[in-house]
Amino acid sequence: MKHKRLLLLLAGCIGLTAFGQSPVKSFELEQLTLNPGARSNLLLSTGDLLPERSFRVSLVGHYQSQPLAVYNENDDKVGYIVDARTTGHVTMAISVARWLEIGAQVPYVFSQTGDADPGRDGSIQAVGKKGLGTPYFQFRFGILSEYYGDVIDLGLHLGASLPLGSEKALTKDLDYGFNPRIGIGRSLGDYFRLGAEVGALFRTKQVLTETAIESEVGNYMTAGLVLSSTNEGLRFELGGRAFIPLVDAPLAGEAFAGLRWGLPNNVFEIFAMGAKGFGKNPGTPNWRVLGGIAVSTPGLPPCIEGKPYEIASCPDLDKDGDGVKNGVDQCPDVAGPAENNGCPDTDADGDGVVDRLDKCPDVPGLPEYDGCPPPDTDGDGIPDNEDECPYEPGPASNKGCPIKDSDGDGIPDDEDACPNEPGIPELKGCPDKDTDGDGIPDRFDSCPFQPGPPENNGCPKKSAITITKERLVISDKVYFNTGKATIQKRSNVLLNDIARVIKEHPEIPKVVIEGHTDSTGKYETNLKLSERRAEAVRTYLLKKGVEKDRLEAKGFGPDRPIESNDTAAGRETNRRVEFVIVQPADKVETAE
Repeated sequence: MKHKRLLLLLAGCIGLTAFGQSPVKSFELEQLTLNPGARSNLLLSTGDLLPERSFRVSLVGHYQSQPLAVYNENDDKVGYIVDARTTGHVTMAISVARWLEIGAQVPYVFSQTGDADPGRDGSIQAVGKKGLGTPYFQFRFGILSEYYGDVIDLGLHLGASLPLGSEKALTKDLDYGFNPRIGIGRSLGDYFRLGAEVGALFRTKQVLTETAIESEVGNYMTAGLVLSSTNEGLRFELGGRAFIPLVDAPLAGEAFAGLRWGLPNNVFEIFAMGAKGFGKNPGTPNWRVLGGIAVSTPGLPPCIEGKPYEIASCPDLDKDGDGVKNGVDQCPDVAGPAENNGCPDTDADGDGVVDRLDKCPDVPGLPEYDGCPPPDTDGDGIPDNEDECPYEPGPASNKGCPIKDSDGDGIPDDEDACPNEPGIPELKGCPDKDTDGDGIPDRFDSCPFQPGPPENNGCPKKSAITITKERLVISDKVYFNTGKATIQKRSNVLLNDIARVIKEHPEIPKVVIEGHTDSTGKYETNLKLSERRAEAVRTYLLKKGVEKDRLEAKGFGPDRPIESNDTAAGRETNRRVEFVIVQPADKVETAE
């Protein structure tokens, strides 16, 4: 029969006698070992351990297709001793120190099928449907760790398997197995990590049949490479593993891809992975898928300055950078001097002098007075450091010095133009003189150097100019050609007299020449005409020797009538030029 001509790789293990072989004990078919810590990778041990004092527990469902095939004399695949296997894995890992992680995994085969189904001729002996898999324990030693500040991850993995599985289900080796591995890994920027491992599995050699080729199981070397992402949330990993037998058996390998999704804080994680197998080595499936859920704790953060860590766990670091170590710093999150046991200085009065150096901690002061306010010797409310007369009381407006009035006229010396002569405010403290002795003060005398009666405004003859505090009042008017800014010659005498009065009264600081019109005609035309007429008068007075900065011209057009524009007489009156005296503090109104 055809099945009697089969070369069974596992004939001895399953009890076939077609080749006249004595039955031998079973072996562990499964080549997959998970990574219980799974910090970066689900399968490979690439040198990175769990953080100190953290643990991880996971439940994994695992399905593999065609992990054990049967070949004939021509090396053609003709059947499957194990066609499908469903396994559950429990994995556990705990980091007892930053350099040591202990892990374990226990598999259990829940379902297993092959070609030896009921109704066949029995030439392939049926395997067990279920059974305990080989328990596996491991110790991982961290030599270098990126998590703790090294350039790369480098670790030594020492694992051991126990011969406690089921012979019939092909889940048990003859003896203990030993699995050493070296893992290395490094971050690539902020989002990726590249890892690799090399190792071996040492176990008892089994010769499955003397006549079949590639019929041994035993020791083999392993090598793997994986690229994984390191972001939060959804992550991926891509990689491959190679199996290099050290006995008479073919090479094999697998390419795998996985996804991992960590819930908030990564306490819970859901993961899934698929792999494609290559080669005829027993235990290498055509393909496999696995998925599961894990629960883990974060462990202790690393004691590295610049990275987050728990202060209580890192007493020799200095989180706030104040030179006081965390173990003795009473305020480890806030910088402070050693004199305050690492706590910041306080400044209750906010004067910039810390309380421990402030002799007046509740009153704002100055550093030069040890935090106390400066004294006020003369009691004028102005501290001595700002008082220009610290021994004489005076107002702040005078920088703490007393206000003096040397001539006793009620005008302070700093405002008195004649501080040594009593005067009046109108003349900035200078005396109200009457130069010509006619009884009319110079400031109101139209002829201050020639005596004259009051009815002549202090002039020997009748004057057309009366001086008041606000303006030069003229009894005549300035005449212009109709509609123009040309001054008629009959106004020259008046303007000459105005120029003389201004020059003889230096106490008049400025005169604004205001031009006004009636409302006849266009507004814009009248406004411009009033401006040109005022400027024409200013130009005339300048030619008569009046200083430029004492004269200003403004035009108001029809905006300021003094009589009604409804009558000819009113309109005549409104067409005028006025001379307004402006003191420095007065506001000059414009035409706008």
